[in-house]
Amino acid sequence: MARYCNMCKRNVVPKSPDFNVGTFLLLLCCTGCLWILYLIYYVLQSSVCPFCGSSSFSPAQPEVIAPTTQPVTQTIIITPPSNTADIPSKWEYKFCPLCGAELSSEVIYCPNCGTKI
Repeated sequence: MARYCNMCKRNVVPKSPDFNVGTFLLLLCCTGCLWILYLIYYVLQSSVCPFCGSSSFSPAQPEVIAPTTQPVTQTIIITPPSNTADIPSKWEYKFCPLCGAELSSEVIYCPNCGTKI
């Protein structure tokens, strides 16, 4: 059963402390009545929050679902280079863009794959 942790400020399922059987058997065999104190400690130990270890709980709070927001779209503006001398013309390609074959400057079709250059 979920409960509201007053320290974490969220709904959690409280976790009971683990019963240590080894400690219980050791106290049962080696001491007179300390095993009784261990049982009392275990029974009186309240449930704790699995996140913060607090034992301060109140009834579970209703979950508030935040409204969904639309994703933000960004506009990317690409400006052409100011110096057009940096852009090669279609006759300056030395390799085929499809197959990578070396080309001479005057060919229109790649002699290897036939792609129009």
